[in-house]
Amino acid sequence: MNVNNDIFAEIAQDHGYEHRRGLVCPEPTPISETVCILQQGDTWAFEHQDKIDTPEKLRHRLEQEREKYTPFLQDLAPPVESTEERIYIRNFTFAMDGGDKTEVIVPHYGGPTGEHTAVYQSVFNLTSFEGKRLALRFLGVDYIAEVFVNEMYAGSHEGFFAPFEFDITNLAVVGENTLRVVVRNREKMQFGGDKIYAATGLGWDDPESGWHHCPAGMGIYNHVYVEMRNPMYISDIFPRMQQDSGELWIECQCGPEVKKQNVYFLISVYGQNFKSTEFENIKFTPATQFKVGLNDTFTEALIKGEKDGIPLLLDPGYNRFIMPLKLKNARRWDIETPWLYKVVVKMVADDKVVSVQSRQFGVRSFTQSLDSTPKGKFYLNGREIRLYGANTMGFEQQDVFKGDYDQLVDDILLAKISNMNFWRITQRPVQEEVYDYCDRLGLMVQTDLPIFGCIRINQYCECIRQGEEMERLIRSHPCCVLNSYINEPFPNGNNMPHRMLSRTEMQGLFDSLDRVVHLHNPDRVIKHADGDYDAPGELLPDNHCYCMWYNGHGVDAGMLHKGYWMEVKPGWHYGCGEFGAEGLDNRSVIDKYYPKHWIQQPFNPDNIVGSQLWTFHHMLYETPKSMEDWVYKSQHYQAFATKIMTGAMRRNVDMNTFAIHLFIDAFPSGWMKAIMDCDRQPKQAFYTFMDCLEPVYCSLRSDRFTFFEGERISVESYLCNDTQINVDEIRYMVEQGGKVLYSATAVPVKGVSQGRIVIEVPPAESRTEFSVCMGAFSNGQLLHEARELFTVFPALETGKTYIVPWSEFAANKEQMERYIYKGGCLIVDGPEPGNYNIAGKEIQVKKCFMGPRYTVSRDTGHPCVAGFLPNDMSWLYDSDNDRVSPLTYRIFDGEGITPVVVGGNRCEDKKWG
Repeated sequence: MNVNNDIFAEIAQDHGYEHRRGLVCPEPTPISETVCILQQGDTWAFEHQDKIDTPEKLRHRLEQEREKYTPFLQDLAPPVESTEERIYIRNFTFAMDGGDKTEVIVPHYGGPTGEHTAVYQSVFNLTSFEGKRLALRFLGVDYIAEVFVNEMYAGSHEGFFAPFEFDITNLAVVGENTLRVVVRNREKMQFGGDKIYAATGLGWDDPESGWHHCPAGMGIYNHVYVEMRNPMYISDIFPRMQQDSGELWIECQCGPEVKKQNVYFLISVYGQNFKSTEFENIKFTPATQFKVGLNDTFTEALIKGEKDGIPLLLDPGYNRFIMPLKLKNARRWDIETPWLYKVVVKMVADDKVVSVQSRQFGVRSFTQSLDSTPKGKFYLNGREIRLYGANTMGFEQQDVFKGDYDQLVDDILLAKISNMNFWRITQRPVQEEVYDYCDRLGLMVQTDLPIFGCIRINQYCECIRQGEEMERLIRSHPCCVLNSYINEPFPNGNNMPHRMLSRTEMQGLFDSLDRVVHLHNPDRVIKHADGDYDAPGELLPDNHCYCMWYNGHGVDAGMLHKGYWMEVKPGWHYGCGEFGAEGLDNRSVIDKYYPKHWIQQPFNPDNIVGSQLWTFHHMLYETPKSMEDWVYKSQHYQAFATKIMTGAMRRNVDMNTFAIHLFIDAFPSGWMKAIMDCDRQPKQAFYTFMDCLEPVYCSLRSDRFTFFEGERISVESYLCNDTQINVDEIRYMVEQGGKVLYSATAVPVKGVSQGRIVIEVPPAESRTEFSVCMGAFSNGQLLHEARELFTVFPALETGKTYIVPWSEFAANKEQMERYIYKGGCLIVDGPEPGNYNIAGKEIQVKKCFMGPRYTVSRDTGHPCVAGFLPNDMSWLYDSDNDRVSPLTYRIFDGEGITPVVVGGNRCEDKKWG
């Protein structure tokens, strides 16, 4: 993929984080003054931890988790007898843009994107429905649906994710009925259209148009059915539970033929995944107390002497009744124990049950404090919690689309195995079955309104309507803890203020969305923006960070490793909703699925649709030589970037939510930032991310990765403990060649930083490696181990090297060139971009595209770099800044020069070389 065709690379390049009003750059977590000097010997050595680091170990753990969570998937509540009858409509004819008809089965989804129209047609048969109402219900149509029954207009709906229905009682007939659904796609708002769609979705099985990054396709992608109901029916149930007490919201609809009907409800609550009858058929008769308006003496006189409340009658259209709901000693829904209840509501009119509905729910609280220090702390069931997780991009939707719920269960369990406690279901709500299973398995969820970058002025009210639909879809699910409204808002309406909302207008939209969301769920926690390019906002700050892929995006990578973060609103916690790097699919996926022209020899990942590997590897690691080399090196770098970034975020005490981008690929080469491929084979980064999310997590941090023998060095030590377990001992050891050289023990100190450990670099006759290990113990049991590998070189004598600033060279050019002609060697530092003549050679100096480089390639064959290994010229320590710093800020080229090291750069045609 050339970068000029890569919208996401352009976003990273064009919408970096600039200095904004009132923002501050957070300082690193203070380092404890504790110093632990390791002593010779193995007195405090320990056995290495057996970690999950192979597919076999992962499969074994998955089998254990299936067994552990099987009880929570049970439905032990009494069966509910339905008062409704459903007729599913699955077989349709399908025609795109007036073309030929084909037979399809719904759910059905595919391309193209942009302005197109598809027509779905089917028939359904009805028996007598006298005295009933008929609803034609769609669980999801992307994007605009215009519905006709027996060629009469039933209604239309805009938006791809929300269920909707039309009353077709007056359109349907006994016998055969025709159904025609006109589905209209639109261009996304980000590209100037009106479609409210961000950048993730189901995708479809086409390697050229459907696999990559969830294109904004179209179709009837969820079930369609006709439901025969009584004229009075329950349309939704919302158990709004906070701890033991709460409310049960019962929403009812009533046909126009019913006028002011007395009804009452019979309420039952059972344990769903455990045996329990909390109460059964408790009668609730809706009523309200009299309220008299100010100075309304007429009404006051009318009600004088009345003692009973006013009965609330069922009227045509929408009705909402709220009753108190209290459970004694309720079992809490939590991530390790996702206990669920089931509420069954029967509506009774004229002593006859006319409607029955049920819903699973959990008893839990999830809150965010705006008064904490810092502001924005999250609490689950009253205890502070940080959200660690991953973005999703279609795999979970494909599970439901295919009806593969066993795979959906496994996908959630794989997240839990990797120590995630939440998914950011990225940039869209999804099918309700996903939330159902996250409820049952204890995985929290952030749900996003599908808006990316900018918002069309004319879609302001439609965004509010869809925000309401989103909250109504998810509000009953205990897994759903957090909402956001927009992904990566751009300043100045993406420089189209004549078409897009300004940030001030956008904030007004957020305020309106807050009100409509809290109308339907007063307890919802909200984060307005995820990855805010136009900060500050009013709520929790969140930034996306791809500094180790889109080189330097958000924050300098060396600064991130040191403990810094980008500018944020002061006094708040903050989040990172996306970070990551690409790793090529595993070889089995490549061989099994990739089109042959993608993998023709010589192999170049630029032939893969949507791949960014070729473009960005120039900035990150040396060019691999073969397909196998590409797989290994890209996955190795992805794991390295994952460790650096995730480790930094765990050590940062003020970052209380982050999500890697992304978890499982929905398709082969769907979005190679996935840490697990579409066949559920982990990449190296999966194991790395899992290790970094261990609840008790040890971390060793150094800005140097190479040393000379005999140096006395210090390494920072960190202990992150998100559990109630008491870590009572930390042990350290240094190993080389399978032998423990040094060891020590220490008592943990308060806080994340455990200070520094001091060691003497072991001797080396030639280049070799040694490891530094840290273990956290409780009552002698090893909870987690960190192991860092360092390279050691024999002590060397350094020769003379002349580094000349460009200004000095230019001022003494003739003298300097004579020195060169006589065989001298100079390093000329710092020429600005431009064309130069140096020693008779025409040289062009260019600025490094996307920022200065941490890596250059020594793969040139030049004798000056003979003996160096691949990627030795990467992530080097800068003693002036006391951290890892970029190696080069300029790239130069010219005829007749012999490079010592090389690096790719983007040319005027936006191609790389």
